[in-house]
Amino acid sequence: MKRFSIHCLLLCMPFSISAQDTIPLYPNRFSFQIKEEVEAGTLRLVRAAWEYTYIGKQKETLDVHNYDTDERWGFDTLTADQLAYFRTFQPVNAQEEILRRAADEQIVIINESHILPRHRQFTKELLSGLKAAGFSYFGQEALSNCASLPPDFPCDTLLNERGYPLYSVASGSYIREPQMSRLIREAHHLGFTIFAYESFGKNRDSMQAVYIAQLLKKDPEARIVVLCGFGHNIEVVDNETWVHNGKLMAYQLKQLTGIDPLTINQYLLSEAHDGRANDLYRMINLPESSVFINAEGKLFSGWPPTDDRFDMLVYHPRTQYALGRPTWLINEAGMRLYFPDQEKITIDYPIIFKVWPQGELDTASPIEVIERTTPEEQTPLVLQPGKYRLKLENSVGESREWEISVE
Repeated sequence: MKRFSIHCLLLCMPFSISAQDTIPLYPNRFSFQIKEEVEAGTLRLVRAAWEYTYIGKQKETLDVHNYDTDERWGFDTLTADQLAYFRTFQPVNAQEEILRRAADEQIVIINESHILPRHRQFTKELLSGLKAAGFSYFGQEALSNCASLPPDFPCDTLLNERGYPLYSVASGSYIREPQMSRLIREAHHLGFTIFAYESFGKNRDSMQAVYIAQLLKKDPEARIVVLCGFGHNIEVVDNETWVHNGKLMAYQLKQLTGIDPLTINQYLLSEAHDGRANDLYRMINLPESSVFINAEGKLFSGWPPTDDRFDMLVYHPRTQYALGRPTWLINEAGMRLYFPDQEKITIDYPIIFKVWPQGELDTASPIEVIERTTPEEQTPLVLQPGKYRLKLENSVGESREWEISVE
């Protein structure tokens, strides 16, 4: 590994919080409120999409906004030559191939779209295999990085002790989305050390790389999994990317440490809003998450000569729904459908239902959230067997709470 020198950045740490401290929790936004704010121009479409993910509304998320998958990284067109090249590759199971390729790697960087919780669920499915292969650190862009925050900003320093995030800015942003919340718990359950590496400002990507590299300075043999958003795991100088002259986090990390990471893109071959998925995605119709490999063992990562941005592209099937819930969630091993007792629902609709594992703090980020707008809706919760706390809240501040057991 290349030797590197990094100046200590921890000149002033934000104040830490104890597990018992009270920090304002994120407010609920109901569907009708999101719609009203969008129409009034007080809520940007991208933030509206995020808000829909926080209440389990995947269809509405894609209806309101889409990151422009068809305008990035050469995937805005599909020529005859490109199609012919792609057809030299065959699909294989994505999870199995990623774990096979990761076995000899030190750093794995997988990206996500912030409006597609499926990406977080898929990453969660990889973690047990990565832990078995020797990976022990899990880096999260979504977590608040205490080292990069102002001294008076609340920051959660107890995540690794507690094992789950708080439902506030102290822990981060996307942590309030249920699949992200489950992902963090799974990483802790498997024994990963979870760390934050986010940084904002004009040097965002270079500082993200520095924070990850600091971990390697402390533990040169560390094997690290990193989840980032969108193009942060581009590992070459990319002239199509305006951020920091095309020098993104994975490229910066590669230069800083001399380690060539395994970079996985989930974004380009995933569903998109209103027919705006790229042409290649539209022509693929496979039943499972897949990557593509040719006779020489090369993974498909785009078209030469610009196919070196990532090591592989993951295809995810279009989401199907049952009872209003994504089948990729329902079909996860061990999941059960749970319908709350109608007789106990004594507050007016619309109602947001939140679920936490029994025994967690009241300030914890929930692992399951749904919204029902009328009594006639029968949208189920999707949970593993176990004991939980269920809380109902409506838009006028009424709430009910009770314990449930999922068999």
